[in-house]
Amino acid sequence: MSPVAHAAHLRLPVMVVNAEFENPWLDVYGLEFAHAVGMARGAAPLHLTVADHNHVSIMAHFNTQEQWLGEQMLQFCARVFADCR
Repeated sequence: MSPVAHAAHLRLPVMVVNAEFENPWLDVYGLEFAHAVGMARGAAPLHLTVADHNHVSIMAHFNTQEQWLGEQMLQFCARVFADCR
């Protein structure tokens, strides 16, 4: 049931985000998934770590003064859509 088991079959662009203060092993699982995608594709997907956050707070800060992750996501989407043209 792990997402890692399906990494080789993904056809969509992938962006993996972890928080600096994750619950035990969530950061490792995120890196493991990014590694599996990279091995299957021959290139690593974008992987980001959000400093000073945990796995809940990276989502809770949207629509606040802290814009870094949202900007990264918009840039990722812009690159994906540019590659599709």
